Amino acid sequence: MVPLRPEGRVHALEQLSDVDSPELLAVRHALIYARPSLWGDDAWRPRSVVLLRSEPSGRGSEAFGLGEPEPAVPWLVARTRRVGGALVAPAAWSPWIEVALGSTALQASEIETWHDLGPPPRPKSPQPAITVERLTEHHLTGFQRAAPDWALQGWGDFQALLRHGAIWGVPHQGGFASLAWIYDQTEQFDAVGLFTVPRFRRLGLGRACAAPLIDHIRRGRNKQPLWSTAAGNEVSRHLAQILGFTQSTTQPLCRWPAASQD
Repeated sequence: MVPLRPEGRVHALEQLSDVDSPELLAVRHALIYARPSLWGDDAWRPRSVVLLRSEPSGRGSEAFGLGEPEPAVPWLVARTRRVGGALVAPAAWSPWIEVALGSTALQASEIETWHDLGPPPRPKSPQPAITVERLTEHHLTGFQRAAPDWALQGWGDFQALLRHGAIWGVPHQGGFASLAWIYDQTEQFDAVGLFTVPRFRRLGLGRACAAPLIDHIRRGRNKQPLWSTAAGNEVSRHLAQILGFTQSTTQPLCRWPAASQD
C-alpha cells in the first residue's frame, strides 16, 4: 500500500465510492478534501483504499476501507498490530480481518447510519427557551474549550470546518455547553456531529443545537443529514429518533487490541 496521488483520489471517487451512498462517508470526504493518510494498493488506479489515522485518544488507530479487501487488510493489520485498531469497511472485508488477525481477540459490532428525516415529533411538554447561535471565526477559543478531541477528525482544523461546513452552539461563560456541527460531508450528504458537556446533559441542549443545523443542511445546503452511532448506544439512538431520523443501514465495525509484548 502506498500514499494516494491526486489521480488516485479521482479514480477512487469515480470507480470505488458511490456518490449516492450514505455509507463510508469518511472515506469519500477524505478523498474530496485531499485529507492526509489515504493509502491505496496503487498510487494512480487503486483497487483498495484505506483512510488510516490515529484515534483521538492516541491509544490506537482507526481505519475506513473501500474497494477490495486485499491487499488492504493484511497491510492494515500488520501496520496497526502493535497499537491496536478499529476498522469500518464493507462486510466483505470482515472475513479477511478474521484471517489476518489469527487468534487475536476480535471485537465485532456495527455502526448504524440513520437518515430519512421526517417531521420531528412534537415534545410532550413545552420546552424552555434555549439560546443557540451559529459559530464564526471569532468563536475559535470557545469551540476549543468545549469540543471533544474527535471533533475535527474529518477537517483537520476549525477554519476548514467553517469554510466548508457549519456549527451551532449553546453559549455558556465564554464557551459552549453544547455543539452541533458538520462532521463529514460529500456532495449529497452531511454527517452531524454532536457533543454536550457532561454536566449539561439531559437538558435538551443537544437537540436545540442539532435542530437548526439539520434545517440548514436540508434547506440551505440542499443535502441530506446523516446520523451515525454505535449499535449499542441507546442514548444516541434515542436522540436520533427524537430529531426525526430513521435507521437505514449498518456497517461492520471490527476492533482488535494491541499485540502482546511478551
